[in-house]
Amino acid sequence: METPPERIETARLLLRRWTVDDAKVLVDAANASLDHLRPWMAWATHVRTPAEQREWLEHVTAKAREGSDFAYGVFRASDPTSVIGGCGLHRRIGTGGIEIGYWIHVDAIGHGYATELAGALTRVALQLTDIDRVEIHCDEANVRSAAVPRKLGYVLDRIENNTVEAPGEAGRSMIWVMRAANAAQTSDRLVAHRCVEDRQRTPLTGSVTGSPPASISDGNRDGKRRERSGDDAPADRITR
Repeated sequence: METPPERIETARLLLRRWTVDDAKVLVDAANASLDHLRPWMAWATHVRTPAEQREWLEHVTAKAREGSDFAYGVFRASDPTSVIGGCGLHRRIGTGGIEIGYWIHVDAIGHGYATELAGALTRVALQLTDIDRVEIHCDEANVRSAAVPRKLGYVLDRIENNTVEAPGEAGRSMIWVMRAANAAQTSDRLVAHRCVEDRQRTPLTGSVTGSPPASISDGNRDGKRRERSGDDAPADRITR
């Protein structure tokens, strides 16, 4: 099974696969953003510990080896030690599809980072030979989150009734879709990037086995009701 790269670089961002050594910086970033994320994310209910985050990181590392989920930390390219969010590519929407999730640190909102990383992940996903569509899911009430796929040229394919999992949700999930056949028409909106492969990575084997637990990796949910563009609103299926 073909896999996305270990690192993805854009003009302003570095997306790097999480490792277990990132537990402390991840838990600090997630806990600082709890109030911002709580209305839209089921996992944002309590302060996490480094031990909890390490367990989750071990889980997503195993998922990457299986080929089902690929979770990335989001860092400023100018400061690759500072976490400003998380994102991921998830093979949990059926054959030929992959789902993007993301969240942005409360102190980094309003700069278009979510749109930038989602555009880069869209390009990366559509370069995988077994992928012909990419999806972003967000609750209908999360209007700022919906601005991200709309700005990138995604099409609102449908709205599905869904279980309410966070206090801000309406229980209606917007399914935004970018198909490979349509990507060329919106290529100017997707973000240029450079992929950096890990030469030591071993080939992935095994079957796809569902989605990760709802800790810091299950949705893109916006949080604080402050004036800002929709670019940094998290989607309803984040990656921690």
